[in-house]
Amino acid sequence: MKLILIRHGQTQWNSESRVQGRTDIPLNEKGRLQAAAIAERLKDNRFDAVYASPLSRAKETAETIAKRHSTEVTLDEDLIEIQFGKWEGLTSPELNKTYPELFADWGWIERPEACKEMAAESQQEIVARSLRFVERLESRYGDDARILIVGHTMPTKMIIAHFIGLPYNRIRSLRIENCAYNELETGKSGRGFLHVLNDTTHLRGLL
Repeated sequence: MKLILIRHGQTQWNSESRVQGRTDIPLNEKGRLQAAAIAERLKDNRFDAVYASPLSRAKETAETIAKRHSTEVTLDEDLIEIQFGKWEGLTSPELNKTYPELFADWGWIERPEACKEMAAESQQEIVARSLRFVERLESRYGDDARILIVGHTMPTKMIIAHFIGLPYNRIRSLRIENCAYNELETGKSGRGFLHVLNDTTHLRGLL
């Protein structure tokens, strides 16, 4: 099964380098242009289904793409961004000042007790729901299916990491820009092939 994984377009908080998490920030003008650009790139592609996170920035990006295919978007809660708790709305300098040790390596997401203190979602929870979503796709569609998924950084990285065998604590090594094109092939063995990562050739002048 081929998964075409697209991160949503830019928001105002993205442009300000603020942590968004579950905060529902809509696309800004650049984000809508980015969504239109990835829709143009994908206009001749075949998709058996289009899924998106219910947050407005992902939903609008997905609808922009799906409109070119006369396809409905299915919203799935398991694709929602990580709950960052106390970090949401803060910039990197603010985080470095307020939570210097936690911000240094982000290792807190691996520790459920730290996540509870931060009112945040743990790595284990993100992995579980992300893979639960993929398992539903595998049971619903054939091996030759092509599924378009519009979501967020953390769940997308977790899905990629799982299928290429990358340790979850190394996901910060993966860079995924707004509306970048990523293509992952999954296999029944639980392993897969990452064919394309963070391709932004369609976004010239829009990053």
